[in-house]
Amino acid sequence: MTFGVYVKKAWQVVQLDSSAMKSLAKDQKAFLMGVAIVALAGVAAAIGSFNPFGILIMPIIMVLLSFVAVGILHLLALLFGGKATYGELYNIMAHSAILNWVLVVPFLGMPLALLAGLWRMVVAVVALETVHQLSRGKAIAVVLIPVLVVIVLGLLTFSFMLAMMASFLGGSMMRGAMWQ
Repeated sequence: MTFGVYVKKAWQVVQLDSSAMKSLAKDQKAFLMGVAIVALAGVAAAIGSFNPFGILIMPIIMVLLSFVAVGILHLLALLFGGKATYGELYNIMAHSAILNWVLVVPFLGMPLALLAGLWRMVVAVVALETVHQLSRGKAIAVVLIPVLVVIVLGLLTFSFMLAMMASFLGGSMMRGAMWQ
């Protein structure tokens, strides 16, 4: 099959077509085509942000991050009783990265990618139901656990930074008051 055929399958995946997901999960060539779709999302991000250096580095970063993100989903799915392999889940999730091609749009790419990311969470739930054979509740939990972990870590980091700034500003105010 040609790359164009895989692009069509990617559109079927983001339309939540479970038969397309099952087909991609078992397709040996889908892995490399999925990596290509993710890499092109990286190119799109570089172009949309007017970053010529990014055209070289962003595809690599996007592919590496996709491996890690799907790995986390896969491990959680296994903990919840999932039955698929890493490659089967990766094939589907990598093809859903076609939504990130919106990053090519200057200035609007990031907000559009945020919306695409939310939709990809829905795609992930359906993919987990389809290939890992998880119930809807378990699939939602698998998708939300990493999201909640990132939110909590972000809030802790933000709190730490606020505390550091308050300490710095408070300490400098106190030293200033002593010299007057």
